[in-house]
Amino acid sequence: MDKRKLKHYEKLLLKKRKDIVEELDLIRKSLSEGFESSGEISSYPSHMADLGTDSSEKEMLSMIMTTASEMLNDIDEALVKIAEGSYGSCELCENDINLERLDFIPYTKYCIKCKAKQDISIRGIM
Repeated sequence: MDKRKLKHYEKLLLKKRKDIVEELDLIRKSLSEGFESSGEISSYPSHMADLGTDSSEKEMLSMIMTTASEMLNDIDEALVKIAEGSYGSCELCENDINLERLDFIPYTKYCIKCKAKQDISIRGIM
């Protein structure tokens, strides 16, 4: 891949990384505020339905944080590959990853064929 394209993907990855870090910071702030006293007599919900809602929201935020953290790790790995000169190659078959796929998911590790095979095997179909 030429240097111009590598620079393009590096910019995409850095922008995506910045957005995810900001999102994670907001989620952490939201979660920590949920544990702090709100100035009322008690910071616990006063109704059982509120308890369930709070629990569901915290679980959802936790799942989002996990997904975002995994994506952040993939982005960091892609940035290392750019620096090493191996960016854009499938980790399984070592063929070039289609540029349209990289435009859509610049932190992908796999070409579309290998990703499809991997998804099928994860589902236990193979």
